[in-house]
Amino acid sequence: MSRQRLQHSLILRIVVPMMAAALLAGCGEEAKHYPSPNYAVDIGPLLDAHCATCHHDGGPAPFRLDTYANVKMNTGAILPSITSRAMPPWGVDNSGACNTFQHARWLSDEQIKLVSDWADKGAPEGDPDKRKPFKPVSDSLASPSVTVTLPKYTASVKESADDYRCFVLKPGADFNGFMTAYEVTPGSKRTVHHVIVYAAGSAVAAAQAEKKDAAEAGPGYTCFGGPGVAPFNVLAGWAPGTPTTRFPEGVGLAVSGGSTLIVQVHYNLASGPEEDETKIAFQIENSVTDVAIARILADTDMRLAAGQKDAQTFMDIGGAEFGLGDLTIHGVLPHMHKRGTKIRVEVVDGDGKEACVANTPKWDFDWQQFFFFNTPVHVPANSVLRVSCHFDTSGDKDTLSFGDNTSDEMCVLGVIASIGKTAKAKALALKAGDDADVPTTRGKAPTADFKWTGGGAKYERPRDITLAKGGGVYLAGRFNSPTVTVGDTTFKLAGDHDGLVTALDADGKPRWSWHLAGPKFDMPRSALETSDGRVVVVSQAGGAITLSNGATWTSTGQGDILVAELDAKTGKLLKHWSFGGTKNEQVYFAQLDSKDELWVGGAFNGTVDFGDGKPITVTKRSQYLAKYTKSGVLRFVYHGKGHPHDYFWEADVGADDKLTMLADLVGEQEFGTTKLNFTAGDADHALIQFDANGAVVFSVGWGSKGDDWSGGVQTLDDGGVIATFASAGPADLLGNALPFLGARDAGVARFDPKGKLLWVKTFGVRGFQNIHPPVQLASGGIGIAAYVQGECDLGGGPLKASPRGDLVIAELTSKGEHVWSRRIGTLEDEERGFLRVDAKGRLWLYGGAGPAESGLKSGGGIDWILRRYPLAQ
Repeated sequence: MSRQRLQHSLILRIVVPMMAAALLAGCGEEAKHYPSPNYAVDIGPLLDAHCATCHHDGGPAPFRLDTYANVKMNTGAILPSITSRAMPPWGVDNSGACNTFQHARWLSDEQIKLVSDWADKGAPEGDPDKRKPFKPVSDSLASPSVTVTLPKYTASVKESADDYRCFVLKPGADFNGFMTAYEVTPGSKRTVHHVIVYAAGSAVAAAQAEKKDAAEAGPGYTCFGGPGVAPFNVLAGWAPGTPTTRFPEGVGLAVSGGSTLIVQVHYNLASGPEEDETKIAFQIENSVTDVAIARILADTDMRLAAGQKDAQTFMDIGGAEFGLGDLTIHGVLPHMHKRGTKIRVEVVDGDGKEACVANTPKWDFDWQQFFFFNTPVHVPANSVLRVSCHFDTSGDKDTLSFGDNTSDEMCVLGVIASIGKTAKAKALALKAGDDADVPTTRGKAPTADFKWTGGGAKYERPRDITLAKGGGVYLAGRFNSPTVTVGDTTFKLAGDHDGLVTALDADGKPRWSWHLAGPKFDMPRSALETSDGRVVVVSQAGGAITLSNGATWTSTGQGDILVAELDAKTGKLLKHWSFGGTKNEQVYFAQLDSKDELWVGGAFNGTVDFGDGKPITVTKRSQYLAKYTKSGVLRFVYHGKGHPHDYFWEADVGADDKLTMLADLVGEQEFGTTKLNFTAGDADHALIQFDANGAVVFSVGWGSKGDDWSGGVQTLDDGGVIATFASAGPADLLGNALPFLGARDAGVARFDPKGKLLWVKTFGVRGFQNIHPPVQLASGGIGIAAYVQGECDLGGGPLKASPRGDLVIAELTSKGEHVWSRRIGTLEDEERGFLRVDAKGRLWLYGGAGPAESGLKSGGGIDWILRRYPLAQ
């Protein structure tokens, strides 16, 4: 089953450069064939073109091959090296059977036979006068646009003979445009093993690098793996033998004059330390035909069985993983560790037909580089790049997983791809590359056919997505930026937090936005469209607020619940009403039934009038569940006993107007004439269903003695219910032991219309942090979203997420079996991922993401993201 993998932010512990467009001098003329080949005419020119570029006086190779005496003396080493294709070092097959590559250090079968025949006949020299002396060809940049010099540094032996050091540089304003060529000149050719140049992808990443630099004595900081900060973009690389690197004609990487560069140098001290002062020169152009991006993609959840001569893993990478449709690939970088035996890259079309792109039949860990095609490879939108990695694990006793250490393993592909010709393409290229929206997947995951991002400079928080009756969606949330722009409208913050509701049409374009601005904390929880063309917005709000029709409203205490009714076509405010009291009121969910009656659940503290003139007073924070008629008249309200761990979290209204609520409750609870008791732990999960009049239909409780956290509920077409939840320790659900392991692991349970448990699945591997409300998909399956830190397994195998936390979405069958799962971007703690399925069966995802995922330079804050996935019907 095909799997797509996330671009990995920590790897890049690559022994040789990530980017080398011309790794040695070109192939030169084909050797002529003589009945009796000799060195002067046949062998010398051949070795000059393919070997002496490294094997010359002062070169990086250990002996010379630029004179007859040296070649004859080393004939015994030359023959087995070239016949086995260990030398010249060129990992990919350049025979034409699987593509051909620029500047290939590759001997044809005929050339190898020529050298073999020459050696068999005693390695004759021929006429010395016909031998042209070898001269290393200088390919230096004549007039580089920008040159940077690393500080003087002498590496030292620590735990091994390798020292990985990162230096922070600011190239200045001239470093702006498109990098089309670069040249690395190591100060110490004896110790510099490779150089990789990164650009910090955000101001936060740059600041992190500078902090690391300042924290260590001497220039730079230790950086085994990658630069140790995220996000970042890969710009350039070097290894011994790499001449000036020039990208294909008209292709360049976008760079910014405000960039902070992080240069990683790998020093190998096998021959002892030596002072280094490496220089890097860049050629910058104002424009190019094609803007390129560098991406490193990895099978981060690979598992290799021990004791296998041919253990395998593979990953599929499509244009959507780059934010693109079709892909034009200029070069690829295969990467594995020391157990790797071979690696193959193919284009696989929608019908499963395979076409070879690059084949490395004999993997060599010590020779790795980017390979640039003679003819760029096109990957249509309905095709993928398939990377197949093979390993020999016969000497291992334990299963191997992905890891940075040489003792671990990797299946990695670096890609240089064109993304366009416009200013928009340059802007995309300058976005944070390392943690971009390049998901790790399990199963045949769908690719988003629509993406939208909104936000400002600080912390924006999504709260809900609901469907518009004519197609499209409504988004509700808050922002905490000086300004935020949605569509053509820019809103300015009026207080601590402001609220925002945005209507998007069926194509995802903003139609209107409504701003809720006051001096305190304002946050819309839901925007719900009625049957008569209104949008009911339920929001927390505090202080004195000026509404869009010029009316003013002031909360009665620190914060009240404001209900605003808007015109669904224009967003114009029609009317508003509220309920509240002496302290801060909160809203956790809002739902409309078929009669447009409003259910609201949340928390209050103090004295609150819910609208009937009969104030309720509590001495501790308590939960409430209230229902209002279409005109805003209170029908009934229930409230809790005031336990600090009670939460009325999420609810859903079914076709029969029954509301099913998922809550975390402790002890005795009372809903009208029904009393319920929850006693298992600090807070138990409570699934309670109410009829349209507020009577309890059924209740189910379960929990642990740890930290329980409810996700949400979805009423199914058959009247049953799906509930998602999380617990921190072993729990029991109606006699089913739930083996939760970590700080908070996740579960999904299905109940029939009477509350009987049908099945329950747990997914945590000490990784789930939060699971969010589920949805029923058009296929009859179940869509779930979760915030994950570390690792989780939803039934398709372990799936790794960033330690910072990522959003994971998945599809399960109606019986809870895994179909696919996908990791998306980077979320911050306790952000929500909301799912909806529209009339066309498409899955909409609304969540909050950090700048690395959203691509916005938001100063480390959170932005709104919206994704739409076409699913199988």
